[in-house]
Amino acid sequence: MSVFEIWGMRCPQCGDDSHINLVARVTVRLTPDGTVALDGDHEWDSDSSAICAACDHVGTVKNFTVQDSVPGTPKPQQLHCDKCGMVIPGGVFTDTGHAGETGKTFFYCSAECAESH
Repeated sequence: MSVFEIWGMRCPQCGDDSHINLVARVTVRLTPDGTVALDGDHEWDSDSSAICAACDHVGTVKNFTVQDSVPGTPKPQQLHCDKCGMVIPGGVFTDTGHAGETGKTFFYCSAECAESH
């Protein structure tokens, strides 16, 4: 399986999905000799920086996440809120034809995001 099939991400400039680097947060302990990672856990979200090592395009995870995949390609397994970019874990608030874009469906993580968009 590919990064696109599992994460719904690919470079918006060149389309590559196998050379995406993410800037993640990790907890480290500061010592006199430098820093030491406390565990192997790391975190990233839709606002984390994303860099395509194939073409050097820089953006955010949200920029690299494909909202509507091309017919015939696998659909991303995660939906992101069109207002705040959060991954939508469960209930989805939708709105079609918003802002003059008839036929487009918008996805929101909450009623608040849907109302403020």
